[in-house]
Amino acid sequence: MEGPMILAHPNIPKPLHGLAPRRIYDGAWWGQMRKLAIAQNSNRCWACGVHISQAEFHPWLEAHEYYEVDYKNGRMYFRQVVAICHACHNFIHSQRLLAVMLKGEVSRSRAYRIVDRGLDICFEHGVTPYIGLKDIVDELGLKWSDYWEPDGTVPWGDWRLVLDGKEYEPLFPTIEAWAEYYEVDLSTVDVEKYR
Repeated sequence: MEGPMILAHPNIPKPLHGLAPRRIYDGAWWGQMRKLAIAQNSNRCWACGVHISQAEFHPWLEAHEYYEVDYKNGRMYFRQVVAICHACHNFIHSQRLLAVMLKGEVSRSRAYRIVDRGLDICFEHGVTPYIGLKDIVDELGLKWSDYWEPDGTVPWGDWRLVLDGKEYEPLFPTIEAWAEYYEVDLSTVDVEKYR
C-alpha cells in the first residue's frame, strides 16, 4: 500500500490493542522492517510524499504496521510496514491523538494542524477517511462528514491478529480489562459493539 489511501487505514480494533508484529517478533525484526520501509520510498512519506527533510513536525519517518481488517470475521491481517511522517501517522491514529490532546500532552493547535492537513490530502485525492476520525474532527470543530464505516463486527473474544498464518488472541479478556489497563472511561465507549 502506498499513497494517500494509507490515510484511510482504520484504527486498530480495541480487542487487538497491544498486539503487533513488533511486539511478537524481536526488536531486530522491527528495526530491519523499519529501515527497509524508509529506504523503499527514498526517505519520503508513503502517504503524503513529503521528504524527511521537509516533514512538518519532525525530520524523520515513523514506521506503521499496515493491516487488512475483516470486521465480519474479526480478523486483522498484517500486510506490511510502511514509513510515514509524524503528521500522517497521527492522522491515522486519530483516537490516540484525541486522547493525548485531551490530556494536554499535545496542543490543540498541533492536533488541529495534523487533522486539517490530513483531511486536505484526503480531499485532494478522493480518499474517504475511517469513521474513527470523526471524534477528533468534531472535537476540533472541523467541517467534514464523509467517512467509511466497517460492515459488522464480532464479539470481543472472537477477534484475532493473523501474522504469518498464526492467530493471536486479544491480550485483554474483556473490554472492562482493556479499559482498566488504558484508564478509559467506559461511558465514552460503545461497549455493546463488543458483546
